[in-house]
Amino acid sequence: MSDEHEVEAIIGHRVFRGKEQYLVKWRGYDVQESTWEPIQYLFNVMDLVAEYVKNKEEKTKELDYIIGCGQRNGQKFFLVRFKGEHKNEIIDWESAKQYSVAVMEFFGARSIWTEVKNIIDPEMCEGFQENATRETVNDERDPNEPSTSQLDACPNEIEFDK
Repeated sequence: MSDEHEVEAIIGHRVFRGKEQYLVKWRGYDVQESTWEPIQYLFNVMDLVAEYVKNKEEKTKELDYIIGCGQRNGQKFFLVRFKGEHKNEIIDWESAKQYSVAVMEFFGARSIWTEVKNIIDPEMCEGFQENATRETVNDERDPNEPSTSQLDACPNEIEFDK
């Protein structure tokens, strides 16, 4: 019987005492049982190492600015430019979440801002607090995602081919 275990995924990276190591998730074992392995022990799974490095590079791209936004088939997208890149990219809502400050700045710069007293005027919105509480409790959509109407109103919409 072989003492070798099958590598399921590479899930981390570090330099320990000057040597490069990767955190290995072993197939059939819990993630808590993952171990740090030196690169020289991973030559037979270099494809997994390369995949990990590629994914890590994609996640650490620094966003330069958001150009526009749009929606297709219920999915939200942003047209963005990353620092040091010479082309625009389309990223989905899940990917954009890691750039939450930039997303807020993008929508904040395009929103029409009004005085708070004009938003919640007790004379105009009788029962506002009661209705808002009831709607919040019954709202099943993800509170981190903007509403469909917010994205539909985006002034720099991305044009998609139908």
